[in-house]
Amino acid sequence: MTVTTERLGVLKKNILLIEDDKLVARSIADLLKRCDLHVTIATGGEVAVKLAQSQSFDLIISDIRMPGELGTEVVKKVNCLQGKPKPFIFITGYADESYIAEAKRMDCSGFFLKPFDISSLVQQLENVLNIKLSPSEIPVVEGLPAPSRMKRLFYSALSSQWNPEKEIDWSGPIALNESLTKALALILSPIIMGEYSAFYGLPQRILSFRDNEVKQYLAVQLVDETRHAEAFDLYLARIKGEKEYKKGLRNIYALRFFNGLKKLQDNDQWVTGLYLTEILAHVLLTSYAEKTNCSLTQHLFKMILSDEGRHISFANYYLREVLKDASRDDHKYMLAIADSTLKLTEGMIHSYEEPYKAFGLNPEELFNQIKREIDIRLTQNILKMNESNS
Repeated sequence: MTVTTERLGVLKKNILLIEDDKLVARSIADLLKRCDLHVTIATGGEVAVKLAQSQSFDLIISDIRMPGELGTEVVKKVNCLQGKPKPFIFITGYADESYIAEAKRMDCSGFFLKPFDISSLVQQLENVLNIKLSPSEIPVVEGLPAPSRMKRLFYSALSSQWNPEKEIDWSGPIALNESLTKALALILSPIIMGEYSAFYGLPQRILSFRDNEVKQYLAVQLVDETRHAEAFDLYLARIKGEKEYKKGLRNIYALRFFNGLKKLQDNDQWVTGLYLTEILAHVLLTSYAEKTNCSLTQHLFKMILSDEGRHISFANYYLREVLKDASRDDHKYMLAIADSTLKLTEGMIHSYEEPYKAFGLNPEELFNQIKREIDIRLTQNILKMNESNS
C-alpha cells in the first residue's frame, strides 16, 4: 500500500484571494497552499486591482462586504484587467439576499456563506479548475477510499486547535469604557451559557451517535467548547465583567432556549438545535467584534468565530445528509424547532435592548439578521427538500 503524492498541474494555478479579515484569509490561504496552489492575498479592493495590473490569475476568491467597494465590483475591475475573464468565487459572512442575487447574476462559480467548511471550497475548486487537489495532511492512499467530507472536517478541526493562554495577549489594553464593558459582559452571557451547555452535554451526546466519524468530530468540538469557556472566563476577569455576566444568566429567554435544547433526545433534532445555537453565536459575536475598536476583544472573538465556523459546517453537512432520508414529519419538527428558537431569540434580543443600544446595536436589525441567517441556512433547505420529495 503506497501513498500517492501526485498533483495534476496544480503548481501552475495562481489564486487571487481578496479578503480583509486576516484570520479568514490566513485560514483559506494555508489550506490552498497545502494543496500546492499559489495564493496571492489582497487585503482590499485597491490592492486587488493593483495586483491584477501586473499578474495573471487562474481564479479569484473574494469576500463581498469589505471596507470601501463591494467585492462584486472589485471582481469586475480585476477581470477587466485580466484580459480574458477568469472564474470567481464569492464568500460572505452576511446572508443578504441582494448579495446572493448579484453573485448569481454575475454567473459566479461558487458562493459560500461564512462560516463554511473550507474542504467544500477545495471540492469546488477541483470542479472549476478541473484538477485534483489533496490537502497534504490527508494523503490519498492507494487501495483506500478518499477521505470523506466528515473526515476532512475532523482533521481540519484537529489542525486548528489554539491555546488561549499562549495565543491571546491578555496584557493588551481594554479599549472599552466602563458602560461599554458592562453592556458587553451582559450581552455575552447567552453565548457563554451556550459554551457551558455544550461543555456539559456533549460527552453523553457523543456516545449516542453510531457513526464513528461523527463521534470523532464531536470529540474535537468538546475540546473547542472547553477552550471557549476558559477563554471567556479569562476575558471576563480581564474586563472585570463577572458581575454583569451573572446578571445576564438570569435572562428567562436564554434559560428557556438552552433548557429546550437539553430536552431534544433525538440526535437529528439535537444537531438542529446545535446548528441554530451556532448561527446565533456567529451573528452576535461578529456584530460585537465590528462594534468595538478593542484589539484584544476582536482577536479573542475572531479566534472563537473560526471554531464556530467549523461547528456550523459540521451541522450543515450532517443535516443535509439527514434531510435526504428524513420524512416530512421530521422536516416539520425541524421547522418547529427553528420557529421556537426564533421566538425565544426575539424575546432575548429585546430584553437586552438597553445594553445593545449602548453598544451601538439596533435590536430589531440584529434579530432580523439572525432570522435571515436561519432562513437561508436551514429553513429554505428544508422547504426545498420537501419540494423535491413531493
